[in-house]
Amino acid sequence: MPRSLSPEKAAGFATRLFAKAASTDLDIEFGGLVDVAPYGVLLAAAAIRQLVRARSAMGLHTGYAKLPATDATLFLRKIGFFRFVGIEHGDWPRAIFREDHTFIAISEIPRIVLDETGNRIQNDLKAISDQVAAYFCSQTVPSDFADPLSYCVRELVRNSFEHAGVDVVHFLIDMSNPRSAELAILDEGIGIAESLGHAFGVLTPRNAVTLALKPGITEYQGPETSDQWQNTGFGLYVLSELGRQFGSFSICSSGSQLTVFGKRSAVSPAIPVNGTVAGLRLHLEEPEYFSNIRAQIVARGEMEAAKIPGARTQASAASRGKLLWT
Repeated sequence: MPRSLSPEKAAGFATRLFAKAASTDLDIEFGGLVDVAPYGVLLAAAAIRQLVRARSAMGLHTGYAKLPATDATLFLRKIGFFRFVGIEHGDWPRAIFREDHTFIAISEIPRIVLDETGNRIQNDLKAISDQVAAYFCSQTVPSDFADPLSYCVRELVRNSFEHAGVDVVHFLIDMSNPRSAELAILDEGIGIAESLGHAFGVLTPRNAVTLALKPGITEYQGPETSDQWQNTGFGLYVLSELGRQFGSFSICSSGSQLTVFGKRSAVSPAIPVNGTVAGLRLHLEEPEYFSNIRAQIVARGEMEAAKIPGARTQASAASRGKLLWT
């Protein structure tokens, strides 16, 4: 493992790991790991978990060096990382809520708990994201962070359920800083290139993740409706712009990773992880103004979408944060 699980270091680790997929002897050493964050943790977890499956299918064993009791490994133990990837060590990933109100351990939302009649699946996801926000804001986080956190959790998770073809989405949240949220999701679905390929043709991995963050980009090409959950392709755009302005946003899918922060972006190619990992780091000194920030991002996105061939030009009520109670 690298010293840090930043997006770039986690991507490099995944690539190096899969280069050894057919090795007779393979041990993973965690002793040098110092810095961890939700996105890098889930990307590394996906890599290890998928590698172990592939090696098992080839009759190969994957081992683990002795796990030292460092701050990083103790945190991984507490959030269920080791059990999640198949190492018999530490806590099991549990239900969403735990005793510590600064983070939520690796958790899953299975599709089976969501009512898929009408728009109930989206409404159920909204209820879950509201619960997550209330959990943090009941103790250590200012109450005005509830709206930003609920919105970001809901949009990340529903994007996977709507596009990835999966039955479960995993997520991890850290709010040890009361003015910052770090959240990430993992699905092991079809990936962005295949999903968008239904509407935009064959895409390279890099083009796929880049296109996915533009406004109005979605595989859905049907008519506009009055449905407040209309699939309009603005969810990832809004989240990535929030990260660009107030932290960072990373996404890894279909063999490529893109991280945006400020006016800069970084691409890491050829990452052999199935599905999609997405993560947002969001620091808001004045979260009470979140609704205004979101409205400005959506307005800019709609203007930009009007110039993009094949893009939807109107964001849904869900993407605007203007949902009516149903």
